[in-house]
Amino acid sequence: MGERPLTKDCIELGKFVLSGITPAPRGVTIEEDTLEIDEDGILKEMSREKIPGAKSTSLTMTSYKGNLTQNHIKRMIKEAKEMAEQDKIARAFVDARIELESYIYDAKNAFLSGDWLQQVGDKRGKVEIICSVRAASGWLGENQGATREV
Repeated sequence: MGERPLTKDCIELGKFVLSGITPAPRGVTIEEDTLEIDEDGILKEMSREKIPGAKSTSLTMTSYKGNLTQNHIKRMIKEAKEMAEQDKIARAFVDARIELESYIYDAKNAFLSGDWLQQVGDKRGKVEIICSVRAASGWLGENQGATREV
């Protein structure tokens, strides 16, 4: 979470790592994150697994080396407003990429389970589907850093 939708455009104020998380099926959330800001402006971030006896970690941020000045904060807000349209386009691109990755993942699982065999009648159609999914998967693999020029 930050002043801009893409992490690369945000200022890092602090970080923590929750490692050794129990594996779960894709799309199943087993981690709970909480952000709180108290009346003094102190940020508390907590993260924990949703299973009994699981690992957890937290971060309390009262200040950090090189605190942001009021002028810096105002400049960041101004930049965020100026870049709002480009941020919207960039976010849409990221969402589309995630959607494609999810579609490929679901298609591969359907192929492996054999459920899709009954839905596609002819052999040519099955081959076309497999080739299309492989091509999309290959493109994603070759273009991990692909971004949309705005």
